[in-house]
Amino acid sequence: MEAIKFPNSIKRYRHKFYPRPLTQDDLAELIGVHRNRVSLYEMGAVFPSGQTLFRISIALNVPTEILYKDFCDEERNRILEIKKNMEVFGSRERW
Repeated sequence: MEAIKFPNSIKRYRHKFYPRPLTQDDLAELIGVHRNRVSLYEMGAVFPSGQTLFRISIALNVPTEILYKDFCDEERNRILEIKKNMEVFGSRERW
């Protein structure tokens, strides 16, 4: 499984938190998960559930769209590349 680019957003906004940066422990407590889980999100090893993503957005005061924009952009580019290759090689699979 490839690492998810999205976690950079969590870490970036966690460090920008006012009045002081949040630690992984702080964020974990706010969203109701273990600190190790926050670390996994930030490393890109796992993607948070929709409910957890919503909690993260509330805790960091950032819209969910901002948090996973990097992930969505990467997925869009990956799918477009596959479609391009399908057209080049004529391998359009019928569903």
